[in-house]
Amino acid sequence: LLDESLGRPAEALPHFARALALDPRNVVVWLTHARALAALGRFGDARRAAERARALSPANAGAAVARLEVEL
Repeated sequence: LLDESLGRPAEALPHFARALALDPRNVVVWLTHARALAALGRFGDARRAAERARALSPANAGAAVARLEVEL
């Protein structure tokens, strides 16, 4: 996940896959994954990841913001 925060979203993708395999209900990982996908221009995948985060935690403002960021 550090790769994404260092501006290397492509290198972070395998780490997101592993983290989500271990804990598929982790909203923070889904949100960060959505942002990394959007940074790579994978907007459909990013939208689905953000929607998954929002579905897991509907009251989470970060999930709503991530969904909007992906749309922009």
